[in-house]
Amino acid sequence: MDRTSPRYRWIAAVLLALATGAPSAAQPPADPPAETEAWVFRGGVYESTGGEEIRPISGVTVGVYGTQRQHPDTGRMLRSARTDPQGEFEIVVPAADGRFAYYHVRQTDREGYASAHASSREGTVRNPNWVEFDAAVPQRIYADIRFWDIGPRPDLLVGVSTPVIEEGGARIEIPVQVWNNGSAPSTPTDLRVASGDWSVALEVPALAAGAAEALTARLAIPPARRGERHIFRAEVDAAGRVEEFNEENNRAEAPPIEIPALPDLFVLGGETAIREEGRTVHVTIEVTNSGDRPAPETSVRVESDGWSGSAELARLEARRAARVEIPLEVPIDRRGRTIAFRVTIDPEGRVEEMDESNNDFLLDAISIPDLPDLRIREARATLASDRRHVEVGGAVVNAGGIEAAATEVTVAAGSWRGAAAIPALGPGASSRFSVRLSIPDARRGGSPTFSVRVDPESRIAERDEGNNAAEAGPVQIPDLPDLVVRDLILELLSDRRTLRIAIDVGNRGGTASTPTTVRVEADGWGGAGDVGRIAPGGSAPVEIQLEIPPERRGREHRFRAHVDPEDRVEERDETNNRFDTDTSEIPDLPDLVAEVRRLRILSDEDSLSIVLSARNDGGAPAASAVLHASSAGWEQRAIVPALGPGQQTEVELRFRIGDPQRGTTQRFRLELDPADEIRELDEGNNRVETPEIEIPERKPVPVLVWIAAGALVLLLLAGLVRWMLARRRRREWQAEARSAEPPTDPHPGERYCRRIELELDPEGRRIAALTVAVRPAGETGSARTIRLEGKGVAALNDAIDALEEAEPPADLRDRLETIAEGILRAAADRAGRGGRPLDLRIDAHLVGGKATCEYVLYRCDSKGSAALWVEEARWTARTDAASEIPVGDLREASPEEDAGRARAALAEALERFLRKV
Repeated sequence: MDRTSPRYRWIAAVLLALATGAPSAAQPPADPPAETEAWVFRGGVYESTGGEEIRPISGVTVGVYGTQRQHPDTGRMLRSARTDPQGEFEIVVPAADGRFAYYHVRQTDREGYASAHASSREGTVRNPNWVEFDAAVPQRIYADIRFWDIGPRPDLLVGVSTPVIEEGGARIEIPVQVWNNGSAPSTPTDLRVASGDWSVALEVPALAAGAAEALTARLAIPPARRGERHIFRAEVDAAGRVEEFNEENNRAEAPPIEIPALPDLFVLGGETAIREEGRTVHVTIEVTNSGDRPAPETSVRVESDGWSGSAELARLEARRAARVEIPLEVPIDRRGRTIAFRVTIDPEGRVEEMDESNNDFLLDAISIPDLPDLRIREARATLASDRRHVEVGGAVVNAGGIEAAATEVTVAAGSWRGAAAIPALGPGASSRFSVRLSIPDARRGGSPTFSVRVDPESRIAERDEGNNAAEAGPVQIPDLPDLVVRDLILELLSDRRTLRIAIDVGNRGGTASTPTTVRVEADGWGGAGDVGRIAPGGSAPVEIQLEIPPERRGREHRFRAHVDPEDRVEERDETNNRFDTDTSEIPDLPDLVAEVRRLRILSDEDSLSIVLSARNDGGAPAASAVLHASSAGWEQRAIVPALGPGQQTEVELRFRIGDPQRGTTQRFRLELDPADEIRELDEGNNRVETPEIEIPERKPVPVLVWIAAGALVLLLLAGLVRWMLARRRRREWQAEARSAEPPTDPHPGERYCRRIELELDPEGRRIAALTVAVRPAGETGSARTIRLEGKGVAALNDAIDALEEAEPPADLRDRLETIAEGILRAAADRAGRGGRPLDLRIDAHLVGGKATCEYVLYRCDSKGSAALWVEEARWTARTDAASEIPVGDLREASPEEDAGRARAALAEALERFLRKV
């Protein structure tokens, strides 16, 4: 304590006054009036098991209680205080709070702490957080009260489940659970599971407070342990590597378990036999288990100089036997030889046995007979000269040691098949074969490869069944065209005298057709048209126009189209060249004709008269029809009576001249049957126009002005929509932009947007998060990562403000060293380093600010055989300047070295980074 401080001078004055009996300026007289008496309690709270005062604890609540009785009477709370950053407290209890026989000073532990020890020269320590003072002692100041608390610590507990013997009985598994019941994380430690001198050690990872870890101890069972009863005990942190609240609860015991005895497999005997006409050797083995325990599933293996096979041996009960059969396919090099096989039980050592030396057995030798071997020596496929057949031929040879019986050769390409006979062949003999196949229409245009196989049903036992097949081809089979009439449309032309027939001729074949004709006919009435060359899958339109004879009108006709009627073109299918239409009627129709006879303004000058002549030039009667007359501002209808063939009539229309029509020039359009309700030979002669006639006093109408204004508005709206769409597309491309050049392997039609930063405006940038990657020095594995954000980076952003306000360098350095110390402590906790140096890399994610960037949009176009990037658009925009930049790399010293060196180095790196920001 500073001896010049007012607090120290006040305490000295009080002590002097008590010692000399003299009054003091800072303390009442030795025998003050009752209302000025007070009791002063001073002391400190520290983190330790007792005796050390180097780690004070701040924020601990200490209270003074008054009572007339001793412990354990708690009494009444009088005054309380919290410890300051030096862990010290002072409580003054004035006499006004009452007089008591005893004063109890008690502390309340902070969360995660536990009381460990207390001391006082004048008081009586009742427990680690309770000191009692006798008020009968004439003393008013108690300044030696000390409490020691244990900080947050782990507390490891262990539990052991029932041991389990694995399937097969080779190992024993002991489930163990370790959990941290304390208030702080534990460091990695060890776990030992043992039964006497039979033990195994496991590593326990670091555990957070309240966390648990399930482990499994696995021990191989030695033969000496079989048939014994064992009790396994587990002890966590046996070496005392973790400082805990309670070191006495680290052990647990598993329920007892009996270790059973072992099986013992051996071969009683075996035999071999030749089967499947010498293709395979079957080895039959009898296996027994002479042990006292069932043998789990394993395998049996037979071998003779690299020729081997195996089979599974099912679970075999104690004192039981089983038979195993192993078929072996005979290799070619074993033909004609005498072979002896060795049998091995459990060759992989999967079953732990009482005796591992009796698992081998040598069988009697057996002679392997020789076989023939038919092979396709050559195979070829060719197109016959008639172009309608394929010939597949070649030769078969017997490469075996004995004669091969007569058989056959098959050739096939999917479902297209054929065969030829092969006679019996002695060793080394050969025979040629030839198969002639007709070409189906479905095979035209293909390039089939034929599969050729001798002895296809494997009736002959051979040395090698894998060389009986070969391929012939591919052989190119020419395709043919296939002409069809895909559609036929009948249309009566406007002159009503001509029938137009539109025909669509297609080629369904695989090659182009040569020119030919198509003929259309209906009961001897018809015509023909030319059909040019049609590519495969293509089509050609053909138009035929027929003049309609009078005798064909009013009758029904069914037309037939026939392409290539003279069979000039060789086709895949000659049966699909015809096409029949539905029944169609050719009508006998009227023909109304309109003519203007007179157009004049009547003498009263208020009416306009039009006289129209209507006649029927057709061959059928015409029903009554509507006559429609119209001009600008005028419209009128009249009825024309029914007209027989060759009849005509006149109709007069009168129009009242109104003010809107005066001063105008009018031309009237007159139309008979405007709704086309009457079918006619010619619909084009129903309309006629009158000559122009002037009507005085025409008033102009400003229609063009309104049209121009509307067009201008539409142009403006179209421009606005186009600008909005372009802006939206640019924002989408900005989101996908990259800083790199476009890739070198583009595809036509692909687009790529490049981002070029022109200017960075860092005004107002802040730190959003810090990423600290930490690993023990010298290690190359993956680093552990800490992400600091929110409150974790608020102090750094405050430091940015302090730097901008020109805070003194010494104050800024103190601020940064405090931040650096917090980062280093978090990194050490995250790495669990155990005293080793650490390598750290710190990166910062910055937000705020703006970046001015240029964006270039490229499009990939194909130039011949090359694909090139072509610039499509270029623009400039300002975007948010969020970025990820490094703060620095450093190596933190171990605790045995200068811990301040790492803190100063990190503070210096942080200062450089903040000045750059």
